[in-house]
Order: sequence, then C-alpha cells, then structure tokens
Amino acid sequence: MDSIYTTKRPTIPAEVARAIKVESGHCCAINQCSEHTYLEIHHIDHNRENNDPSNLVLLCDKHHKMAHADIIDRKALRLYKELLAAAILNPVPEHLLDLAPGIKIVDLYEVERCSGEDDEYITTLELKLVNRGTQVTYIKEVRATTLKHWETLTNHHHRLVPISATYDLKICKEVGSVSRVKVHHEVKPQETERVAFRLETDYDSDPNGLSLFLIKLEVLHDETSSVVIAPLIIVNIRPRFASAGSYFPGYQLGTISQNKAVASEVLCLADNGTLVSQDVINALESWKNAPEESEYFAGAR
Repeated sequence: MDSIYTTKRPTIPAEVARAIKVESGHCCAINQCSEHTYLEIHHIDHNRENNDPSNLVLLCDKHHKMAHADIIDRKALRLYKELLAAAILNPVPEHLLDLAPGIKIVDLYEVERCSGEDDEYITTLELKLVNRGTQVTYIKEVRATTLKHWETLTNHHHRLVPISATYDLKICKEVGSVSRVKVHHEVKPQETERVAFRLETDYDSDPNGLSLFLIKLEVLHDETSSVVIAPLIIVNIRPRFASAGSYFPGYQLGTISQNKAVASEVLCLADNGTLVSQDVINALESWKNAPEESEYFAGAR
C-alpha cells in the first residue's frame, strides 16, 4: 500500500517539542503512568504533518502503540492533554514526592451512603493508608485540587432551603483551586488506617442534577511534608441547598446536548481508569443513551 504522504515527514520544531515535554513533566501523559525514559511525541489526529501543539502529546512507547491502535482513542488523548494543563497549575516539588518505602495510598473510594444530622446525603471519600516503613508516620495535611468541573441540568425550577450539616473539606469549582484540611493522625509501622473526608462545595448547582468534580488528592506527612498522591477521582458533590419542591416546564434548548456531552466526556475518563462511583456512571449512561435533542423537541410539538 502506498503511503498517503507525498512529502518528507516535517520535523517538530525544537521549541514546540520542548513545550510538549514540559507540559507533561517529561513523563508519559497517561494518568498513573510514571514512565519517563522511553518517550515519544504522538500526533493525536494521526496526521504527522500537523505539528500544532494542541495536536501533540507525550507518550511512553507502550501507550504510543495503544494510541495508534485506537485502544486509547483521540478523544481520550485530548482529555488527558486537557488534564495536564490543569494539573501543572499546582505541581508537587520533585524533592517532596515520597518515593521511598513508607506511607502509601492503597485505596480511595467514595462511600456509598453517609447521612448528616438531617438525613441529607453527604459526599464522603475514604482514603486507605498503609505504613510500609519502620518508623511512625505523622499525617499533617490533605490537599485536594480541582482539575475539572462538569454538571448536568434538569431544568426543574426549585424552591430552595438550606441544608444544615457540618463538612470537613470544601471543594471549589474553579480549575486549579486547592482545598486543604489540617490532619493530626499517626500511622504506625506496618499498620493500615482509613481516613474519611466529608466534602462540600460553595457552588450552588441543580439539586436534581450532577455536580461532578475531578479531584487530585495529596497527603502530606512528617516534618519534610513529603507527598503521596492518590488516583484521580470524580465525585458528585451536592449543593448547599435542597429542593423543597419544583415544577418542570420541559427541557430548555441546549440542556440535553450539554448533558450528553458531559456524559460522554466523564464516561471516557472512567473507561480509562479515573475513579467514578457506579451511581454516577449509571446516571451518565442514562443521559448518553437518551434521545437526541432534535427528537425531544420534535415530540414536544
């Protein structure tokens, strides 16, 4: 088969190649991949002549082959690149990364049900830590960085009442914002501890919709403030107001399309390893499989 290219492969300009490597921290751009030796610049649209920086991403040789085989598709690669831009807003200094044996994050998940004093649902994350060292480790702080926010809407018109509950960690909607909570917790050698964090947000979203936050969670410990980083997780954080009643006049133009786009993007991240609760996945799959907006408005006539 003849090549589709009629000219010699253009060389990626040195300044562009350097920027792509810096963007990815000289590591593979795929989340949780720590490969930093065998790296190659990949053209997301598979067009080697398109050296626009928005079309380039740094991958290890294994993930590069998966990208060319469409095991990691173009949409996923663009999402990973988008997340890189958010993640580097608050980089962890290299000398603080905890690479030696010691405290490790072995599990992170959203607790299925957790009720407050007024029996309202509270989003709660549970972090499982294990100390594989020989000395007591003292946890000092937990840091949560918002990497992205999505929401789905229902177009219900609500009468709102405040929810009175106490939360431990407030997550902001703005990309790159960092929330901190001081922790005084020791983990003895060869022991495992579970630490839970109840989450709230100051963003008043639709009480019947989803308000999804992509969060990078970091645990700082000991006098050096060494850092361990948890897997990326997407959580649905309820607003400060509950619905005291609503009416539904019908979906507005654009709402269904927006919700389907959110569903497609978040489910793509879930398929590629980002932690998402099954409840959220089920809700998003319902939107993904819902009739198109044109069908809805045609039926409403």
